[in-house]
Amino acid sequence: MKNDVQIKDVNEGVDIRINGDVKFKDIEAMTQNCSDGGCDCSPEMMAKIDDIQVAGKDGDVNITLQGKKLDAKEVESCMSGGCDCGF
Repeated sequence: MKNDVQIKDVNEGVDIRINGDVKFKDIEAMTQNCSDGGCDCSPEMMAKIDDIQVAGKDGDVNITLQGKKLDAKEVESCMSGGCDCGF
């Protein structure tokens, strides 16, 4: 099953909602890896992220990236261009 991923700008950040065959614990582990600097995201992108929050449940996961200079289009481009996010 393909996941439905919606990325939008929110107040001082970006909201990523993933619906489908997605496991909460997998996304939580992936975002922790990013927070620890162990992901394939560009250093320029990571420098813009102040905080990463994960909420939801299996099948419906929400990631909130907080940072004043973040832009949904830039995040989407980063995710589709080599990110190891796996969704």
